[in-house]
Amino acid sequence: MVLVTGAEEIIDERGCELMIVRVNRCSGHCLSFTFPNPITGKTSVHAKCCRMTDTEWVSSN
Repeated sequence: MVLVTGAEEIIDERGCELMIVRVNRCSGHCLSFTFPNPITGKTSVHAKCCRMTDTEWVSSN
């Protein structure tokens, strides 16, 4: 099971206004496996991982 979780990050850079932003990230595990492919004679890899499909850019004033 893969979950997308959110966390708050503090941006504290010298000369800039202190800002707290919410960052989404993936947590959990990815289903993946590797096997010798008798058709190609090579190793085949199958993997499914969490990936972001939506993004939102925010600006600060």
